[in-house]
Amino acid sequence: MAKRCQGWEAEDRLAFLKEIQGMSRQISGSIEKTIAPPQRKAPARSGDER
Repeated sequence: MAKRCQGWEAEDRLAFLKEIQGMSRQISGSIEKTIAPPQRKAPARSGDER
């Protein structure tokens, strides 16, 4: 990646790296949603309160 960004201005390198970071977060979020079981609340039970 260093070769790809060689000769770029600091602002351009930062923008490029932030874009890659954003894509990485989107991919990881998508993977987590795919492999994580759905979260469900336990059904409320009536009459358990004392």
